[in-house]
Amino acid sequence: MTEDDSSPFTTVLQGSTIVFVGFGFEMLISFGAKLLIARYLGRVDYGEVSIGITIMTLVTAFSLVGLNTGIGRYIPRFDSQVDRGSVVRSALEIALPLAVVSSIIIILFSDSIATVLFDNPQATALIWIFAIAIPLVVLFRLSIGIIQGQQRSVPKVVLGNICLPGTRFGLIALAVFIGLGTQAFAGAYFLSYLVVAVGAAYYIFTRVSIPSTNQYTPMRRELVSFSAPMMITATITVFLSNIDTLMLGYFSTTSAVGIYNVVFPLTVMITAFLVSFRFIVMPQISELHANGRTEDIRRVYGLTNKWIMALSAPVLFVFLFFPAQVIEITFGAEYTAGAPALSILSLGFFTHAVAGPNGATLTSIGNTKAIMRINIVVGICNIVLNLLLIPQYSFVGAAIATGSSYALMNLLYSWQLYYSTGISPISDYTSQILVIIALLFLSFITFKNIIFTGKIAALLLGVTLLVIYVALLFSTVISEPEERSFLKTFFEYVLP
Repeated sequence: MTEDDSSPFTTVLQGSTIVFVGFGFEMLISFGAKLLIARYLGRVDYGEVSIGITIMTLVTAFSLVGLNTGIGRYIPRFDSQVDRGSVVRSALEIALPLAVVSSIIIILFSDSIATVLFDNPQATALIWIFAIAIPLVVLFRLSIGIIQGQQRSVPKVVLGNICLPGTRFGLIALAVFIGLGTQAFAGAYFLSYLVVAVGAAYYIFTRVSIPSTNQYTPMRRELVSFSAPMMITATITVFLSNIDTLMLGYFSTTSAVGIYNVVFPLTVMITAFLVSFRFIVMPQISELHANGRTEDIRRVYGLTNKWIMALSAPVLFVFLFFPAQVIEITFGAEYTAGAPALSILSLGFFTHAVAGPNGATLTSIGNTKAIMRINIVVGICNIVLNLLLIPQYSFVGAAIATGSSYALMNLLYSWQLYYSTGISPISDYTSQILVIIALLFLSFITFKNIIFTGKIAALLLGVTLLVIYVALLFSTVISEPEERSFLKTFFEYVLP
């Protein structure tokens, strides 16, 4: 094995490729499921299902107490299988009881929730279904944290990127075919999480050495000490993704919720590459940090940031200049009013790509309290902005609030990372990519307004500029030995 082949960044590239393939499949299937629901139910009923999913997601984040992230960070730091098993057992003993209690509380207050958020007392059954799914989701998320800590990509892809979305899509398609209502779609989410929870339990008890009582070293205190700030972080992160949905339901209409919740899943596509790299980067940097390999951390971060940014830019380009067309092609003309929100959210989400895996790196080096403080500030700002903007601007106001909050979060994360380690997301390579992106954007705007005024001509112009972008990347930015070796192997495999 050559030096390049054994470098940490090569490990990140190889693992991230597997995760991206799985994540791409998941996004495609999940997107198809949302598309089926949105087209079948219409804006109002789709809004109700979206609110139910949001409640389940928020409560799950609270019940996990950040332990899924804590496991991913702690496992690589232990060599003993017994110690690793103790980490897993400690996490299960904390999170699962919390999840059960949370489900019971939601069920007890389901009537009030149905009246306040849904404006529909008949939505109680829908809330119950999502509530009883919470312990299943928690078990599933913990298993993904375990797999991440073991630095294994394939089980994560099979369980999280294939089984979960595939089962859910099949059940939703069946509900549409039979002609069932909103409760059936909630049931599809419940049953899909039941399937992966069974798979998660099987993986945990067959791939992890859960210690017996006499070998067990409880690590609940250490895990909670590390993970509690991550619970606040995870909860606020979920808030950034979902509080706008709840506030739209309260201040606006379920129709507005429906429009916003076809825009948001589209925008999340910009983060596909970040999510894929982050899954491998966090345990990799945690291991490097434990061994004191600071320069390797800088190199892994810099090269990873470059790839995330370069791969995410074309998605931003499409969403900025063709938002209405994208929405109409996917969810239908009924939802094209959300085009301005799609463009606004896209800019906010692209700050993730510019900043790179800053949050994952801070987590890997144990700087979770700083992450918690930043997320509290960002969460408060997001709530205030939503309160100010949603009553007047509806889903466009929600998009401005959420996009601005993500931009602020990445700015503060990056500042904290630079303060703690000296790592900056802005390098020579990322600066070159930003210049290329800016020039191509200006070229598109100029030529589209002056010469190419038709839709077909504008589309051809966009494709041409995309080809130019890829050519410039390969000629100026992709230059490191690991990158060229990886691309050579990749293209030999894809194009034998």
